[in-house]
Amino acid sequence: MAWQIQEGRSVAQRYVSKFIAVSEFVKQKYEEFGFSGAQIAVKPNFASRAAITKPVCDKGYALYMGRLSPEKGVGNLVRVFSDIKYPLKIVGDGPLREELQQLAYGADNIEFLGYVQGEEKEQVLRECSFVIVPSEWFETFGMVVQEAYRYGKVVLASKIGALPHHVQQANHLFDPGSYSGLYTAVTSQLNKKDEGLPRNTTLDSDWAVTDAVSQLLKIYETVQR
Repeated sequence: MAWQIQEGRSVAQRYVSKFIAVSEFVKQKYEEFGFSGAQIAVKPNFASRAAITKPVCDKGYALYMGRLSPEKGVGNLVRVFSDIKYPLKIVGDGPLREELQQLAYGADNIEFLGYVQGEEKEQVLRECSFVIVPSEWFETFGMVVQEAYRYGKVVLASKIGALPHHVQQANHLFDPGSYSGLYTAVTSQLNKKDEGLPRNTTLDSDWAVTDAVSQLLKIYETVQR
């Protein structure tokens, strides 16, 4: 197997002029596997900066948006909120949905909304208190962070993968899979949520559509030379 991986890497590097990684974390992982950093360009995913036409408010609930699968850490999230009793809305679907609903049995503060999109998705983001990304495996970027920051929402996230690059406040990060870490991050946020948002709870300029297009064109230009 090792020689097959090495051969595949050699072929890829021989015939591909430039690889594109969505984050510095992904680039670092490719370098660890023997790819040349000079051959890898970082171009983040982008988020819409369209004008927000409806009011952003806080209706008093935490929000999880994503797939309901083991690597996402939603089981730990459900256990924490079963104890905290603060309202939690879970948006998404996946193979663990039934198991998670059973885990949340009796916790009236936890609501499963299933898969939502369009205006319904935008509304649940606009009206949440904060967003939680409790992943227990690498996130290559984390689109939900972009989506939350577009509305100026605080994000609490696992210290794993690319997430710490975007969520830079130390007290907004917790060890993946840690009940006590997530519990502390949530209760800390609840105790200070009226203090206002941190200054960098906004979209990075690199996440704008126009910047993303410009970055991509520059990468193409380097390949064409």
